[in-house]
Amino acid sequence: AGVPYTSLPYYSLPKLPYWPIECFVVIFMACVGATLEVTWHDDGFQYLICKPGTARAGHFNGDHVNNWQHVQMYVCFAVSGVVAIVGWLGYLPAGTEKAFLSLAFAGETVLMGLHEKEEPLDKFLHQMLTLSMLGCCVACAGEALLPHSYLISCGRAAVTVLQGLLFIITAHIMFQYHTAWDLSDGDSAALQYSKVVLAQTMTSILSGYIMLHIAVEAWAAACYTRGGKGSAQPGTVQNSVGMHETTTPVFRSQANEL
Repeated sequence: AGVPYTSLPYYSLPKLPYWPIECFVVIFMACVGATLEVTWHDDGFQYLICKPGTARAGHFNGDHVNNWQHVQMYVCFAVSGVVAIVGWLGYLPAGTEKAFLSLAFAGETVLMGLHEKEEPLDKFLHQMLTLSMLGCCVACAGEALLPHSYLISCGRAAVTVLQGLLFIITAHIMFQYHTAWDLSDGDSAALQYSKVVLAQTMTSILSGYIMLHIAVEAWAAACYTRGGKGSAQPGTVQNSVGMHETTTPVFRSQANEL
């Protein structure tokens, strides 16, 4: 039978089950994202302070503040990745890693929510992004408090996927010009249909998760019936680490689930 489900602050690779590779990927990608946010622009580096010799020398550059808000979002997740590695080494109480991941989403939520937007469609899309980030924040906090709740983990995964899809949808609508999404003539049809897109996205994610869960349950039942390798009782969720037998030293984060 499988071990009881326990939410993890990261998930391992099959070939490296006891190393927090995901944490290093998060830190690396956060650094890459923060760097590109202020460097990869046609007008060069996005200075936060206006340069000497300009009309607003010494003042904050209003055109670049949003870029630095995005940088801070990346920093939040980089810190979360570092905390997860420290927790993997066994120096933190159980649940600290997920608490800091919740704080990272909280920082992202605050920064996104404070973005000043006036155009109706842009404002609505940012509001939906903010709510999806808040959902991630709440779900991660729930996992820290109730690490054995499989449903909370599924909820966290679902709202994370929703947030990612909303970013893609927002980029498609706001940065790739399409006549249908143009509100300059005062037509609000695009704004109204964007709410349909949101509902379709949420429904698709939930339907996909239900079908995936049914498929996993069917696979587990088949393995249990055959009594073959990797068998598990139906309704039991196994952790990636818990399914391996090894003499490798087990760190605190893995020991919690064994």
